[in-house]
Amino acid sequence: MLQFGDRTEFRIQKKALDTNKSCEDFVRKKKIQETLPGWRDKFLSYKELKKIVRLISTAPTLLDDSLEFGKGEAEFVYLLNNEIDKFNAFFMEQEEDFIILHKELQQRIQRVVDKWGSHGRQPSETYYKEEMEKIRKGIVDFHGKMVLLVKLQQCQLHRIG
Repeated sequence: MLQFGDRTEFRIQKKALDTNKSCEDFVRKKKIQETLPGWRDKFLSYKELKKIVRLISTAPTLLDDSLEFGKGEAEFVYLLNNEIDKFNAFFMEQEEDFIILHKELQQRIQRVVDKWGSHGRQPSETYYKEEMEKIRKGIVDFHGKMVLLVKLQQCQLHRIG
């Protein structure tokens, strides 16, 4: 689950995303893996899928619709379905985490306004500014993770297509 206190290099990675238009370069250079190593096992297993495709495509064609050829196709479909299920489950989990984190940020803003805002219980411009700066950093991190997730999704789906 995402934690508000996570401090990753989103500002640097966002710049890398903006300048790195190619999904292949993005995946090859492992920008996401460097930033969020916990996401690594959520990527689709292209190597395994490619191995099966190569086996299917290089298998000799037999006149009697070889059972071996059908096994290869079935194995590929099975693995692909598992990979897609894994990918979808990951994105659903991330969506839930983002909703929770967004709500937490909103609540923090409200607490700061209620306590240290100009009409708060203990008005203090200094505390108000300090806390709002912390919240702004949290919002930037939140946005950075969302950008990385969208880029991951685009690249993974691009590679499937």
